[in-house]
Amino acid sequence: MNRVFDLFFTGENGRRFGESTGMGLYLVRKMADMLHHEYKLESVVDGATTFYIFFENHD
Repeated sequence: MNRVFDLFFTGENGRRFGESTGMGLYLVRKMADMLHHEYKLESVVDGATTFYIFFENHD
């Protein structure tokens, strides 16, 4: 699952339908890391995938 954050990585659906660039989650990871936000990915084979971003409080 960690590969989904790699630049230009596309999953099976992205390769099958040709609509994926492999940029989206890479950019999310880069921005979250720069802003010190945590993120988490949960996925079930042939089921749902959920992506969480935990925003850092900068008070």
